Formats: sequence, structure tokens, C-alpha cells
Amino acid sequence: MARFTIAVLIIISAFLSVDCDPKTTRVSVKDYGFVVSVMSEDEHLCIGTILDDEHVLTTALCATGNKPTNLKVRVGIDEPLANGSTFKVQKVFQHPLYKWGKFIGDIAILKLESAIPNPKPVKLATKYQKTDFLDLVGGWGHFPDQNSVRPLQKYRIRTVERSVCNNSYVKYGVIKRLTGFMCAGGGREFCKTESSVSRIHQGQTFGGFGDLLLDKDVLMGIAAVIPCVLEHAPGLFTFIPRFLKWIKSILGLPPSAPLPLPPKTTTPPSPPPTKKP
Repeated sequence: MARFTIAVLIIISAFLSVDCDPKTTRVSVKDYGFVVSVMSEDEHLCIGTILDDEHVLTTALCATGNKPTNLKVRVGIDEPLANGSTFKVQKVFQHPLYKWGKFIGDIAILKLESAIPNPKPVKLATKYQKTDFLDLVGGWGHFPDQNSVRPLQKYRIRTVERSVCNNSYVKYGVIKRLTGFMCAGGGREFCKTESSVSRIHQGQTFGGFGDLLLDKDVLMGIAAVIPCVLEHAPGLFTFIPRFLKWIKSILGLPPSAPLPLPPKTTTPPSPPPTKKP
């Protein structure tokens, strides 16, 4: 079942790259310490995002068809199979509204068996502030024509008005109304093999599910739907502010709790009293 999930992701995630700033920058996890690789059977599956020392955020699709024992999270790497710290997944929490192909609730949290030392949690957006461009950080997918792996990169991607995005999907009969998504980029031509390969080699397309839509260092969305079969339809990103209450409930936090949480501190034990001679 795990290989089925990987196959599904490969088929529908050639990835969008239209209406974007042509300047693409290669980045490192030193710049984005909250970025991790979600792996299945030692293959990169999706990008994940550190919430705290025991929880990683990703899309529900990435966890579909995988038992927790099949999943791992690799932290502190620039390449999916490079050296780093690997953590087993203890439990998967998919959003209760998520159903395959229903375009709703595409978000999941992975509970790790052991804690990440000195984690660098991502900041989660609490609301949307209108902007023309956001940073898209992604990578680690395979080039279609070779065994090499796309590096972790970022580029500026244009946001799409919700009404325009909604109409793009409604006219194809896919859905009646978008719920819980924001939209950016799009265009079927960038999912065609020849077109995407040439742009990939120019460093202009990359990535797949779980890629991060950031306003500077604040997470606005995670890549959920890449519309390779829908001409001119924007990409859909799970809209983080919409799911804050659910995220906090899984983390065992009250709705008013800030995210990320302050780092845990431990008070060193007091030294034993000295004996007088």
C-alpha cells in the first residue's frame, strides 16, 4: 500500500510553476530548519513541517495508505537520503473531514515515537493578509528522466483570488465550492513532461505534496492539489489558519495557546549542600 501512495503522488505531482518570479534560489535546511522529509520504505514521500519536538505537519494524502510503522521522518538534511536524524512515526492523525478526491481537510499530523532534540518549529499563520506573491519552498522529488533528486529550492509564486480559483474548479465539475484552501500558481502546460523537464533543469519547477507556502518564515499553506489535468487551474494549498483549532487539539493545547510553543526548558538540579568541616 505504501508503494501505491508513492505512485499516486508521482502521477499527479509534476508540480506547478506559472505566474512565478523566474528567480529561483537553492536553499538549505539551515535556512528553513522546520523542513523535514516524510519517508515511506526509505523513499522520500512528501515534505513535512515541524510543529514541536514530537509532531510533524503534512498533507493527509501523504499518510493515506500508509501504516504509521511504514513512515519515518528525517530531520536536518538537504537531500532526502543524506545523513540526518531519523524518527519513527507512532501515530497518524488525519483531519476527520478528509476523503480522497473530495478536496477538503487535506492535512495530517504525524506523532513521533521519540522527541526531536532542539527542534525548530514553524510559525503558523493565524490569518491571511492579502499579498500578490508568497515564497514556495519545496523539492526532493525525482527528475522524470533520471535518478537525481531535485534540490530544496524556493521561488516567488503568485497568489490567486479565491473567487477566480473557485470558478476554475467549478467549471470543470470537480467541486461546487472550495473549502479550507488558498490558491497560487497553476497551469497544465507545466505538468507536461517535456515542458517541466526543461524548466526543472533551469531550476524553475520542483517539489510536490507538502511543499510550503510561506510569508517570510510564516506558514500560510501546504501543497495539496496540483492540477496537471486541468488547464489553467491554480494549485490548491491547505490554508493553515482554517485548521489552527484542529492542530492545537491534536497537540493537546487550548485554542488560545500560541504556536509555536516556547522551547521547553529544564531547571538543573540544585547542588547538594556542602558539608562544613
